[in-house]
Amino acid sequence: MSQHHCGTDNVHALLNLALLTGNVGERGTGVNPLRGQNNVQGAGDVGALPNVLPGYRSVGDAEARDAVTDVWGFRPPAEPGLTEVEMTHAFGDSIRGAFVFGENPAVTEPNADRVRERFDQLDCLVVLDLFETETAEYADVILPGSAWAEKAGTVTNTDRQVMRMRPNTDPPGDARLDLEVLCELGERLTDDGVRFDYDGPEAVFEELTEVLPQYAGMSYDGIGTGSQRWPFPADAEEGIGVLHAEQFESGRRTADLRAVEHVDPVDPVADDELVLTTGRVLQHFNSGALTRRSETLVRMRGEDVLQIHPDDAERRDIADGDRVRVESERGSVTIEADLTPAVRRGTVFATFHYADPLINRLTGDTLDPVAKIPEYKHSAVTVEIRRE
Repeated sequence: MSQHHCGTDNVHALLNLALLTGNVGERGTGVNPLRGQNNVQGAGDVGALPNVLPGYRSVGDAEARDAVTDVWGFRPPAEPGLTEVEMTHAFGDSIRGAFVFGENPAVTEPNADRVRERFDQLDCLVVLDLFETETAEYADVILPGSAWAEKAGTVTNTDRQVMRMRPNTDPPGDARLDLEVLCELGERLTDDGVRFDYDGPEAVFEELTEVLPQYAGMSYDGIGTGSQRWPFPADAEEGIGVLHAEQFESGRRTADLRAVEHVDPVDPVADDELVLTTGRVLQHFNSGALTRRSETLVRMRGEDVLQIHPDDAERRDIADGDRVRVESERGSVTIEADLTPAVRRGTVFATFHYADPLINRLTGDTLDPVAKIPEYKHSAVTVEIRRE
């Protein structure tokens, strides 16, 4: 829903629907963003967005910046930073060096050929990861990352429940925990007085309860083997289970509807073209860096194929299993056709798990004007037969 040029408007339309139907303020109601990872909510909570501080307080809020200054040892800037996609657009220009931590943007970013050209223009690239990904091929320095089974800390799910992770093993050889690497990097890149002397994830979480109002009453021990849900006020015995039961965040009992206008896709679709939408399959995650590198996994039909409706295929003289060329204004890839009524007429689907075929060569990098999310889900493409 969000991966469109009008993605923010799509979400507002859903919120309007929830308000109009009274689906707020009760258990099991509201709008549920079905997350792709186990800690997307937690990353947003703690401020891993370029325009907010921990607790979703705007970086332009002077009182919010005051609240974190004493804890952090510096006053954060009032201007928002850049999203990941915006950063790649600036590689080689205003950004001369980059640190990529557990990501594979050479495969997952839209308009992938442009992204790879930008990586070549960096003066220095450091990659911290478990595997030598396609992004690591551009790196000047590669640091071994920690696996999930080697790390402790917390994750927060979409139901606002904070849970603890516990390590099952230690990093091998001379490999270091991600937290240790990030702390040393922080010490080397910042001025005196800025704290990076955490002795473990519990110390990090204690700091979060100081700078994140929704976590104020939580504790590492309190979470234990269960969970604690935010908002958890400092003087409360437990977190609040249902939001907006009496009033909204604004303090009012009503919320404004947001008028939403239709926004055309950036890529206009001609009569002989199809709409490409991309996504995942169950067996893999994002670029497949963790899953497709296992020798025990075999590529299964339906993973790196182009799903196309039989009617669309018939009009193009495409048979099931044919190799076809898919082309947009940004590039082309060759991929096996999978005829299936599971996709609607006029639309084709492929995953972005593989560097070959690299489907994100075809996707656009025009951004939503508010959330800065690229339009992954709507690219005009031409599909031609290419039998081999």
